[in-house]
Amino acid sequence: MVGWPAYVMRWSYAIAPSLVGRTTRRLFDTYFAQADPAPVSENSLFTPSLVPHDTNISGGWAKPTKPRNGQWLGAALVAGLAVSFLAWQRTKEEAR
Repeated sequence: MVGWPAYVMRWSYAIAPSLVGRTTRRLFDTYFAQADPAPVSENSLFTPSLVPHDTNISGGWAKPTKPRNGQWLGAALVAGLAVSFLAWQRTKEEAR
């Protein structure tokens, strides 16, 4: 849970853990009683499953990302501004 429902659940559990536990248990028991059973399979336990949308074992998180041109341009702009500011400060001090 994210946001205000998480705070409500946290406070309600702090106040009445037994009541929240029983209510949560009843909610999940009711859901699982009506849910369709999942098919029995080995899934990705022994070998990675290949799927077309690239959500295999890594989930797409292990791929290195290429920096965009805008990122390099922004970094070059910031570096240029910093060098310009330092040069301006140095010429300002030499003028004194």
